[in-house]
Amino acid sequence: TGSPTTLSPSTVSPTSSSPTTTTPTTMSPSICFRQITVQATSKEYNITRDQKLTISAGYQSVTCAGTKSTYAHSWTQTSSNNNVLSQTGVAGTSTPNLYLPPSTLTAGARYCFNITTTMRSGGYVGESSDRACVSVSKQPVSAVIGGGSSRYVSPLNDLILDATMSYDPDNIYSV
Repeated sequence: TGSPTTLSPSTVSPTSSSPTTTTPTTMSPSICFRQITVQATSKEYNITRDQKLTISAGYQSVTCAGTKSTYAHSWTQTSSNNNVLSQTGVAGTSTPNLYLPPSTLTAGARYCFNITTTMRSGGYVGESSDRACVSVSKQPVSAVIGGGSSRYVSPLNDLILDATMSYDPDNIYSV
């Protein structure tokens, strides 16, 4: 979660190493800087297809005393191994949190998402973006043979195994 910080104009100074957008606004008798910074709480996630995931981004802003600020957040999918994620399976795209329900992502794929946070403060509009990526690991097929752990079959009879309880947790193969 983010929270705006209001500082007096004399205490705010821009930093050259900051990836944020900083715009000076002339105020009498000093200068007021406004800036917004957004950062994903983690850059890389590793999950399996059956897991849910919430990607969170924190944001911090500096505004001028006496100005009201509003914030908008937008998540976009920036890359994947040719797996386009439909927005119908994604909730929270207008908040600093992106929720991905279980079975939304394809096993064996890697997805990257970009968050952009926009701050409007006084006549100033500033944006900051960050990126987080998700790798979805494949899970082994679960083979289940019905009827117990041991069998006795005479050499004259056919052996029939029932594997109808087997399943693929990633739904890649028809088992």
